[in-house]
Amino acid sequence: MENIESPKISVVMPVYNGGRFLREAIDSILNQTYEDFEFIIIDDGSTDQTSAILDSYQDTRIVRLTHTTNLGLVQSLNDGIAIARGKYIARMDADDWCLPERFEKQVRFLDSHPDVAVLGTACTRVTDNGKVQRVVENPSQPGLVRWQLLFGVPVNHPSVFIRKQIFDDPDITYRTETPHAEDFALWVKIVPKYKISNLQESLHFYRWHDDNISVREQSTQQKWTHEIIQSQVLQITGEEIPKRLIGPLQKPQKLENIADAKCVARFYFLLLKSTKVWGLTDEEAIDIRLDVISRLNSAWRAIKKNPLFLGTMMRVPILRAEILWLVAKRKLNSLVNIAKTRAVND
Repeated sequence: MENIESPKISVVMPVYNGGRFLREAIDSILNQTYEDFEFIIIDDGSTDQTSAILDSYQDTRIVRLTHTTNLGLVQSLNDGIAIARGKYIARMDADDWCLPERFEKQVRFLDSHPDVAVLGTACTRVTDNGKVQRVVENPSQPGLVRWQLLFGVPVNHPSVFIRKQIFDDPDITYRTETPHAEDFALWVKIVPKYKISNLQESLHFYRWHDDNISVREQSTQQKWTHEIIQSQVLQITGEEIPKRLIGPLQKPQKLENIADAKCVARFYFLLLKSTKVWGLTDEEAIDIRLDVISRLNSAWRAIKKNPLFLGTMMRVPILRAEILWLVAKRKLNSLVNIAKTRAVND
């Protein structure tokens, strides 16, 4: 084991009445191939067999916190982070499990990419009995992650590593003001200051069951997700998008009439304009434009290819021309760099 006195990783895992799946979650952490970590488990006032399960572990890497009453996920996360000693905070949920090489691969990436502050992974969604449903992949490019955060959450929260130092900023913390969307609110605070990325490999298994927060609190989570999106759009564009159009902004296939389609499309272009100051790579700029084209095409199909939307769709060839220019520019830069390298070597 590496230096246990100052671990590289602090794993933070709250649990509330999670005895059903807890042992599998704990074992998947303790069996990591990368061993330099402390495992902070916060028992948030559980009344089931959680305490007895925790008592059965004698591993010195486990640091146990106990709330005598249920204080909630946000307080538990903040309590765990407050005592964490590691360079990286690793999140984990008590009803999930992860592959043994998860930590090794995330540490390797972050050690070699000091500009990235948050790193998630792809995840495999499974049923309560472990049957695979689907693999959820998120973008690896930080610029594309930032773009997609305007419409939802392209980060699998329990799979992330976060650099501990960014929590020194008092504005970056889990907050109770956005119940069941606290991770979304956190990423939105982080992304203007730091880069967020994702590994494309599925290293985490996310259990989808009736007691899952995303299932049990779906309406509350959606409400606050929409509030966060609306706030971002207002801050970036200076204009407030109607609440009824936030769902279609996320998923334009939900559009029902030409007026709403034109309004949503207009916000896409306003948001796209804001990315000019993001310092995007050519590849990120290309992929964001491809995403806008995809959203416009979805809107076009949703309103049955209404000819009144043709004026908006005329912007698509312009976006494609911009993409071709960016591709050509990238190739030209590559050729120039090759030529410079050869000149130096000669």
